[in-house]
Amino acid sequence: KRINHIVAKGDNPVWPNGSKSRGFSTNEKKFYQIETKITFTDGENEDERVQTFVVNTFNVDRAMMLITHYLKNKEEECEKQAKEKGHEFRKREIHTAIESAKPIPVGRFIPKEFSMAYME
Repeated sequence: KRINHIVAKGDNPVWPNGSKSRGFSTNEKKFYQIETKITFTDGENEDERVQTFVVNTFNVDRAMMLITHYLKNKEEECEKQAKEKGHEFRKREIHTAIESAKPIPVGRFIPKEFSMAYME
């Protein structure tokens, strides 16, 4: 199973300080493990899959917003790469839904930029 890690920089709380969203506190960042059902539609076809994301943010609603943004950016990257190579690209609509969500304990994590440096 593939797990995507999203760490938002400059993340701001969506809800007022001290309020609750889906039972999770919004006044401090936590890591959330979110299993998400993703549906891609292009007008003719529909592709559905479930992916797990780990997101460092204030609440589950904000995490879903970040996941949707991440997926749309990835779709745009694929479109750009296809066009650069002269390939046809069929743009898809992306719909997300939470299958499950839970805060997870994370003592330390390795930033993505550090890990990516070793892939080159």
